Amino acid sequence: MNIENIYSEIARENGTTAEDVKDEIRSALDMGFQCSDPDVQDFWRQIPCEQDKPSIDELILYIVASLRTDN
Repeated sequence: MNIENIYSEIARENGTTAEDVKDEIRSALDMGFQCSDPDVQDFWRQIPCEQDKPSIDELILYIVASLRTDN
């Protein structure tokens, strides 16, 4: 399953659009990234990303990879 299918599935399950799902995740990502807690900042630094902060796709792919490793 690719990342766009994941957004579509979440949207379908919640009666919204994939773009709305992305917007909500992006908003939560922005809020979390601004947290000053050192543990939270350490979490963000662990995520490989091309810019100064991870994109929503980078975040989701990182979490999925982490879950696969843990299981």
